[in-house]
Amino acid sequence: MDICASLVLVYFILTHEPGEGTRPLLFPFWCFETDFSKSPTYEIAFMFSNLTVFINGFNYSFMLGTQIVWMRQICCKAEIVIWQIEDLMDGIRPTNDGREREAFDSLIRQRMREIVKHHNSMDM
Repeated sequence: MDICASLVLVYFILTHEPGEGTRPLLFPFWCFETDFSKSPTYEIAFMFSNLTVFINGFNYSFMLGTQIVWMRQICCKAEIVIWQIEDLMDGIRPTNDGREREAFDSLIRQRMREIVKHHNSMDM
């Protein structure tokens, strides 16, 4: 936004002929019969356009920073869950024995309980 406003102002300065009686505004304004080249209307519109450029730049910077923080948190949480799911099957093997199968099932349930408990305890 700042670059666009600067380019518009540079274009005006390059194409402006002295003595035209106009003054540059960053953005064109229109309001019925209002002449924006006269004081104090020009100063009000000029300050409004400058303030708008500043606020938009600040808003963009804030939103970009916020999205970076959120993406970092989401990626970290996903990575932790993936590591825990990989550890879930550690020491588990296919078996036909009923008692061994029940022991593996209870071990998987206990590990899943820990994964869910850890995941739910993570702050956003």
